[in-house]
Amino acid sequence: MGVTWLEQLFLNLAQAVSLFVLLAFVAGRVGILARFFSQSLKWKERATLAVLAGLLGIIGTYWGVPVQGAIANTRVFGPMVAGLFGGPLTGMAAGLIAGMHRYTLGGFTALACGISTAAEGLLAGLVHLYQTRRGRQVTWQAAFLATVAAEMLQMAIILLLARPWSEAVHLVEQIALPMTLMNAVGVGLVVGIIRDARQQQDRIAALQAQTVLEIASKTLPHLREGLTKSSARATCEIIMERSDMGAVSITDREIILAYVGMGSDHHRAGLRPQTQATWDVLAGGRERVVESTEDLGCAVPGCPLSVGVAVPLRVGDQVVGTLHLYQKGNGPVQQVTLELGGGLGHLLSSQIELSRAHAMSQLVVQAELRALHAQINPHFLFNALGTIGALCRRDPEKARELLVMLSQYLRSSIRAGNELVTLGEELGFVEAYLAIEQARFGERLCTVIEVDKEVLDLQVPILSIQPLVENSVRHGIMPRVRGGTVTITGRREGDRLVLTVSDDGVGMNIPARRSENGNGVGLGNVRNRLRYLYGAGELMDVTSGPDTGTTVRLRLPLHPQPLQEIEVQGRDLLSLSGR
Repeated sequence: MGVTWLEQLFLNLAQAVSLFVLLAFVAGRVGILARFFSQSLKWKERATLAVLAGLLGIIGTYWGVPVQGAIANTRVFGPMVAGLFGGPLTGMAAGLIAGMHRYTLGGFTALACGISTAAEGLLAGLVHLYQTRRGRQVTWQAAFLATVAAEMLQMAIILLLARPWSEAVHLVEQIALPMTLMNAVGVGLVVGIIRDARQQQDRIAALQAQTVLEIASKTLPHLREGLTKSSARATCEIIMERSDMGAVSITDREIILAYVGMGSDHHRAGLRPQTQATWDVLAGGRERVVESTEDLGCAVPGCPLSVGVAVPLRVGDQVVGTLHLYQKGNGPVQQVTLELGGGLGHLLSSQIELSRAHAMSQLVVQAELRALHAQINPHFLFNALGTIGALCRRDPEKARELLVMLSQYLRSSIRAGNELVTLGEELGFVEAYLAIEQARFGERLCTVIEVDKEVLDLQVPILSIQPLVENSVRHGIMPRVRGGTVTITGRREGDRLVLTVSDDGVGMNIPARRSENGNGVGLGNVRNRLRYLYGAGELMDVTSGPDTGTTVRLRLPLHPQPLQEIEVQGRDLLSLSGR
């Protein structure tokens, strides 16, 4: 008869354990466990886990089997899971909730069961600490052994506190093996299900990360021009190609920039967005999950879109547009869609912001180049025209030659938008400038140009040498009564083009010279432009001293990358960010 009763107890406990395992399995399939246990639990999540696990412990008590005034039960489930994943405080809190409830039910084991339930949750939390401090996750095997230890602790507390002692001993003899074995198996299975759900979440995240990175590598060349219709269209097509979405769209703050997929008959580029979800994201700056056609809020009846996610695209703290991913069919929003939408939203926002920053930096360089021209041209033109005017009667042929030289020099101003020219062209501008200055100063100015022919076809930034030559003439040679010589050399050294402009003039104290207003503008602009154009550190070296002359040496990479023309797109980006 006793064997039959024991078998029935095993069967009843197995049924209760099966229900808990089934609930965990269903929660894992629908994504509840994956979302809840996807990351390290913070205090809010720990408190939620403690309350829910305590309620599971109470359910386990009600699902128990009465045995001699006590209850053989699965109450340990909740506190053990809470402790194994939330730590000691979470496990003990869940145990207190379930234990206090058990105490209110009475019986000669009420106090012992109430205390032991809290102790079991605490023990599970200590196992959690032990595993995490060694960089390990709680496995189902560890959960099984921890539950065996917890149930043995419960039996010891019953023997210690329950009275009469003889009844406590008889109770433990009957329930110890069934409760220990069934609860240990059940908790181990639940922990395994939770771990599987977390690993599934990790696999989804890894897959989405790979997809996002692949999309990033393909969209980056398009988004360099900013958030435009063409870049948005290319981006939507790439996302559609790399994902299983039903439709993808990108908007700015006013219109649909691109739309690809189902519903394209009325969701078209150039139109104002027709879904309320879009305007909600633009206004609130937060992700919007769309779970039905009504939730989407499309103004066109029969729209096939119903499920998806809309995420904001940002430049800094400002929302500049939206990205929409729509699933096929009417099922629930998949975790894959949410992960992909969030990842792509951050990625595209970063690329748009980088393109804007790149365009802004290029505009700054363009402004510096214009400032350099503004510095050079006015006083030089005034002096050149004065010299030519003085020669018109005395030496008309020389005046004509100087006019030709002046026109050649002015080509550098006309070509200011083209950042790179050949070294031969740059030297042509320099020679034109020197010819005019020599006409002004006569024998006081001598020049020497020694440049290897093999480097004349190499590209250099426009106005990279002429400002250095002008500085030598104006600030090095002319202050001396007897004048001096400006020497220009150029040669190849390994993978560098080395250009030198030197003079034997009055020289300068470099720190003091840099602090003078106006005198160092040409050198400063050339230095900053070289750093930007070549993406390198210090490419200019200046050596000078009072009465020893000045030498400026440029060490330029042989193959610079020419800059794109960016004034128009820069203005577009500025107007977009200012909307």
